[in-house]
Amino acid sequence: MPYVESAELNVTNALTPSAWQKPGCATLFFKPWNGLMTLEVCDADESLGAALARQVFLSACRTAISMAPITFASTDIQSAYGDREVSYQFDKKLFPHRHYFGWMGFVPVELSHAQIRDADEVVPVPGKGAIIVSVPGLLDPADPAQVEQAHRVEMQLAHYNLLPVTDPDLRGAP
Repeated sequence: MPYVESAELNVTNALTPSAWQKPGCATLFFKPWNGLMTLEVCDADESLGAALARQVFLSACRTAISMAPITFASTDIQSAYGDREVSYQFDKKLFPHRHYFGWMGFVPVELSHAQIRDADEVVPVPGKGAIIVSVPGLLDPADPAQVEQAHRVEMQLAHYNLLPVTDPDLRGAP
């Protein structure tokens, strides 16, 4: 019998373990009690193309925001770099003591593009906040220019105190 507090949902197009290794693997993971939702698309640029991948992620973000009281969302991107994988969250995020923002995400404050001027796009969500897209296309964490632009967006969000502090010793500090 399932434990009532362990409700979670995984939806994937990878029907076998070997399918996880192929381009186009997608997973939507939703765990409402913990406030966690994950949408994973493997090789999104190759399988969907940058424009469609952007629309898929924007739509997923809008849907989640409309369904639940989301307070913050961020998007990690992994990329092959030589013989290893580079993750924005683990290898490239700007602040060691704050949550990363990455490619795109949501903040619970309505902002204009003028306030987050280095973002590629700021999509208002009336009455809820704003979805912010850091760079055009898909963020490549192995591309120094794109990482720099994502860092500028994170600095601007930190200026407005919109990147949650993760270090327990610094919580409550600006």
